[in-house]
Amino acid sequence: MTASPERKGHLVALDSLRGICATIVVVHHFNVASHLYGSTIQRNGWMFVDFFFALSGFVIYYSYAHRLTEWRSCVPFMIKRFGRVWPLHVLILTVLIAAEVAKSVTGYGAGGGHGAFGPQMEVGTILPNLLLIQALGFDQPSWNQPAWSISVEFWTYGIFATLAVLAGRRLIPVATAIVIVCAVLIGAVFEQHLDVSSDYGIVRCLYGFMLGTCVANAFRRGWLKPLAGTVAEVAVTLATVAILFAGNSAWSVLATPVFALAIAVFANEGGVVSRALHAHPIERLGLWSYSIYMIHIPLIIIGFNRVLTVLATRTGGGRKDHV
Repeated sequence: MTASPERKGHLVALDSLRGICATIVVVHHFNVASHLYGSTIQRNGWMFVDFFFALSGFVIYYSYAHRLTEWRSCVPFMIKRFGRVWPLHVLILTVLIAAEVAKSVTGYGAGGGHGAFGPQMEVGTILPNLLLIQALGFDQPSWNQPAWSISVEFWTYGIFATLAVLAGRRLIPVATAIVIVCAVLIGAVFEQHLDVSSDYGIVRCLYGFMLGTCVANAFRRGWLKPLAGTVAEVAVTLATVAILFAGNSAWSVLATPVFALAIAVFANEGGVVSRALHAHPIERLGLWSYSIYMIHIPLIIIGFNRVLTVLATRTGGGRKDHV
């Protein structure tokens, strides 16, 4: 028996998976000496950003494809997407800029190391970050570095809305063609692995997003019902773990199809793993996923390491962590 895929407008199991993936990305950046440090999941946790891209494509197509039929419908769509991603992004950016101004005023770091507005926090990169164009090939990752994915995803929304109006019923064939082209570009032409961000990040995002739209179309048509069940959920979970071993090789390009397959399976919510994902704490993690993703570098990572630095200085101890 397949449970209803929506509850309060959300695909609950998929929302929970989003939260789990956001946590794995945090673990990837949290390079503190521990039993997790250097493990496959910690070292290659960056791959789960591509789960976000594929899931966004799934959710956006599922919720908006039937509404984006005229140009006038694109404006409120883009305004709503902007309102979802920009406020928290600019809040974190403002906090980071304030911290650099404080460094400048106090002279922090002038005697050694990087002072105010040092590498990756240059004044000249503030405007691109404000405009969400920092990851369109203009610069290297700057300021709140995970926000590169927000940059490319926002403009991918615009590409999707444009294609939805222009292509109409041919949207899925067009999306499929984009998926194929992006896979070839990433796997054979660019860096020959999936770990691209500020240089070819828009291609990486389009790859996952458009694949997600194809899965959403299949889900809406009922083609994915045979994938429901515990066996399929366990199998795709094992496949997800296995693809992490691809690392920065050309095989990493297969991570996005694996994540898309996971979305296809868990959208049905037909197995024991899906039911576990309905647990309230995990569901809440999914609801907080965007905040977790956006604040973890400036708050959890930098803040935690500053605390460790102070403790190590005052106790005369050393540190074994780094960012």
